[in-house]
Amino acid sequence: MSKAIKNNPKVLGLDVSTKTIGWALFDMVSQELLELTHISPLPKPAPDNKIAELLLKADMFRNKLEEYKNLGITKIIIEEPLLNSNNVYTVGTLMRFNTLVCKEVYDVLGIVPEFISTYNS
Repeated sequence: MSKAIKNNPKVLGLDVSTKTIGWALFDMVSQELLELTHISPLPKPAPDNKIAELLLKADMFRNKLEEYKNLGITKIIIEEPLLNSNNVYTVGTLMRFNTLVCKEVYDVLGIVPEFISTYNS
C-alpha cells in the first residue's frame, strides 16, 4: 500500500452472516479496492449455548478488526441482513450477531456503522 493511500480515508464494507463475515476495504480518494476477504470465526470447542457461541465469534471478529485500527477507516457500511427466511429463529440469531458486530465496530474503531440494503423488498 503506497504512502498516499495509507494516509487517505477508508471505508470498510461488511456482509455479516453467522458463519462468515465478508470484508471489503476501499480507499475513499482513489476509490481503489484495497482488500476483499472474509473471516469465518469458529470457536473451538464450540459451546453448547448459541449465545455463548455468538459472543465468542464476536470476540474473534474484534481481534481481526483490531488489525485495522490505524488504517484511517472513517466509515463502516454493513449490509442489512436478509430477513425473508421462513425460520424466525434464524432471523433472530442473525439480528443478534449483527448487533454484536456493530458493537465491536463501535468499540474498536469508534465509528457508528451505517446499514444499507442491497435487495428490493
